[in-house]
Amino acid sequence: MADAAPLAFDAPAGRARRQLQGILSRTRGNKELVLDPALTTPLNHVAGFKFLQAQGVSRVYKLESKPPTPAPADGTSGALTRPPPRVYVTRPSLINMKLISAHVNADARSGRSAAGYVVIMVPQVDALAELVLEEEGVYGLVQIEELQLDLVPLDDDLLSAQLHGFVRDSFLHQDFTQLGWTSRALLNLEQAYGVLPIVHGIGERARIVADQLSALQRAVAGSDSDGNTDSTEPAFAAAILIDRAADLVTPMCSQLVYTGLVDEIYGFNGGLVDFGEDVTGSQQTARVQLSSQDEVYVKIRDLNFSKVGQALHNEAKRLGASYDERKSAQTISQIKQFVSKLGGLQSVHRSLKVHTYAAEHIMKTKNTEELTRQLEAEHSMISGEDTTSAIEWLEQSICRQLPLHLVLQAVCLLSCATGGLKPKLFEQLRRSLLHSYGYEQLVTLDNLQKMGLLMVADGSSSAGSAKSFPRLRKRFNLTPPAEQPTTDMCVYYGYCPASVALVNAVCTGGGEDLARLLGMPVFSRRVADAATTAAAAEARRPILVCFLGGATCSELAALRALGKTIGHTFVVATTDIVTGKSFIDAAIEQY
Repeated sequence: MADAAPLAFDAPAGRARRQLQGILSRTRGNKELVLDPALTTPLNHVAGFKFLQAQGVSRVYKLESKPPTPAPADGTSGALTRPPPRVYVTRPSLINMKLISAHVNADARSGRSAAGYVVIMVPQVDALAELVLEEEGVYGLVQIEELQLDLVPLDDDLLSAQLHGFVRDSFLHQDFTQLGWTSRALLNLEQAYGVLPIVHGIGERARIVADQLSALQRAVAGSDSDGNTDSTEPAFAAAILIDRAADLVTPMCSQLVYTGLVDEIYGFNGGLVDFGEDVTGSQQTARVQLSSQDEVYVKIRDLNFSKVGQALHNEAKRLGASYDERKSAQTISQIKQFVSKLGGLQSVHRSLKVHTYAAEHIMKTKNTEELTRQLEAEHSMISGEDTTSAIEWLEQSICRQLPLHLVLQAVCLLSCATGGLKPKLFEQLRRSLLHSYGYEQLVTLDNLQKMGLLMVADGSSSAGSAKSFPRLRKRFNLTPPAEQPTTDMCVYYGYCPASVALVNAVCTGGGEDLARLLGMPVFSRRVADAATTAAAAEARRPILVCFLGGATCSELAALRALGKTIGHTFVVATTDIVTGKSFIDAAIEQY
């Protein structure tokens, strides 16, 4: 992931925008749009409100249990005309289908049915979703469409499918539906940017996606009656598909790079961050797009937080020097030149102010003795050292009732990093957790076991690759000794992400023993002919790294550092941006 933009990812957004325009144009006149909250940010990337207004959308509602309230005729509170057509844009989840069905049936009971109902499923129509609509008695009353809004470009080197439910569905419920969505997203990417010449895969989910992608490629080739094939020159040298199960340790670690801390404290939703009054200085929030277009952010995003203050200080000095140029501007030409730069300086000034206040708040939140103890405990778990002090800290944290997600994250880290908890320790921690946080957490602990995050070392739990972490740590030197100089890839507290080490092994040809180390499928499949594959590699085209189960902001930083080290450019495509908290939240039942 080099600093320069390797590709302009406007094709997927443009295709989705045209598709949405065509669907909305088929529903004539004014219409109301009801939006699944999970799709708010992805839709904003392809169709802002002005675009929707141009397509006749008069109002936008959030999809919730209560149906939208029709607007009075002529702006009065008197008689109501028949409500305009209503368009739902939603993920094809069963819950959402029941909400939509309830809306339609409630309208019918009140005699206020809309002029028409359109259900746009994103990213594709789902048979089970249609079945729910049929069971609820509304299938014949709605027009069903699909919108292929899959990979949303969040930055020059980052694409996200924004599948917030992927971890819960795939890891907890073993529902691989969204893997099919991912396969088609990759096919759409190929159709825009050329075939992926060679596909490397690590893990069972990677194998499933690669198999589905191959089937889709054959179907597309077979549907071409003229026998023509896509002649688009490949934009990528290769793709590496990584099942998140290959490295469950990394998401459980506390993040230390600037963007990772911003994500953990403020939330990083589709590249957008809502900063509160601690940053804005008022009761209003500031929504900021974090991308490489922000000159200040791009210089600090991958830095360990201990270096952010100095970087911001240097940027402030540079900005001050630029402003001082006005004093030396004497001629009309010099004044004109300064004025032309003024807009950019003011933009940098605003960005510098936001990030300085955000860094100050993060410092107050994180620069504590408690965090130091936590990081030391995490490091002893990961490094394979004596974990006695770490377990002691963990038990104290449970007794003090620190936030549940923080404690569970640490328990899961200990489990994944050591290959499972000894039965006696497992029961001891389980009993303490239930006493401190309530017996309703029995379900949470059971869910964490199903997800492979919490294991008993007696082999009673299938844990994917987590039991192999000690071997990975030794094979790739993931926790270098203190006397050894650290690299920029060590973005955690003395730890280089295992996922990034796996990418490095694949890229440098050192992955022959990965299948044995991981205990899961590892494969390479050449899709293009040998000449095309060799040409793409020779041209040093970007390598697509696809995380199936989400990537952390710290892993993105480590991949950028790896790219600079080995001379490759990486573009990340991920099902979502994740944190340890988002993984734990996926295991907690909402009652």
